[in-house]
Amino acid sequence: MIDKLFIKSDTWKRYSVKLEDFQKININNFHNFNVIAGLYQKPSPFIYNKHLVPNFLNKLWVKIQKILKLNVINSYKKEILNLWEELPIDIKIFFPESAGEHESFLSLNHEDKKYKVNGNYLKCTEQAYNLKKHVKSFLNLNILEIGGGYGIMAEIIMKHDVKNYFICDLDETLNIAEMYLKNFTKYKIKRIKSIEDLNKLDLNTSSGIIYLCDVKNYLSLSKEISFDIVINSCSFCEMTEEMFNKYLDNISMYYNSIISCSNRDRIEGNFEYCHNFWFNDKRFNVETIFDYKNINYPSLNKNIPQYIVRINPAK
Repeated sequence: MIDKLFIKSDTWKRYSVKLEDFQKININNFHNFNVIAGLYQKPSPFIYNKHLVPNFLNKLWVKIQKILKLNVINSYKKEILNLWEELPIDIKIFFPESAGEHESFLSLNHEDKKYKVNGNYLKCTEQAYNLKKHVKSFLNLNILEIGGGYGIMAEIIMKHDVKNYFICDLDETLNIAEMYLKNFTKYKIKRIKSIEDLNKLDLNTSSGIIYLCDVKNYLSLSKEISFDIVINSCSFCEMTEEMFNKYLDNISMYYNSIISCSNRDRIEGNFEYCHNFWFNDKRFNVETIFDYKNINYPSLNKNIPQYIVRINPAK
């Protein structure tokens, strides 16, 4: 049943990471190549080409580009710095702290601390901040993120005393997330490699863990696992209609939990995603919408409304 359901959308097919490409990158150069296609967010402080495969010649080409396009890279850094300087202090201190330098992000100062900043951190931190403002606290909550990319949102939210964080994504994307999170965070990362592993999972007896789970395993789950918060940022709108509806069926069972959904209205194949659907599905109740139109600072979420939705109790 799941194999028949699990048909990648055109967008997923286009951006999926090939294992042979993943095996040719490392933590120092992953951001320069096609392995983050679909995960890249402007502005970021590096030269990026979504079609560039990580072979020997292209790795050499990247090194040359870093010299030839130094002025371009510096302009990206300046753009990030300008966005950072205009952020409210409450959002700045919501960013994850930086323990060192890396080409994929800037380590920017606020008072006596340094924080990781690039396009992904700017977009995700603002969404996470608004979510926490709505729910008041993340303390001891189990959080599910559908489409977690390479783990930026997980890293941001885990610093706020979350119990466990569970990322569901394509297996090939989880490879990137596992590499990134193990190198740049202090948290325990556990890869769920089979449906048997998932069925043994007990979130009540574990804490401080970021779980990485393949889409097929999550959608094949036969036991009941409940989450307090479900997060989706910019991947619902890239799914097939069948896959999207399957996810809604799953998360609708987490009664009284909160969903944070940040997606653009978008057409994927024959499926037209429209975030207003939340108002027409009786399983869910929209509690608030952050549309980022009336804020007094620049935001990467200007065109991505964030819906905060309550899953209705069973009747």
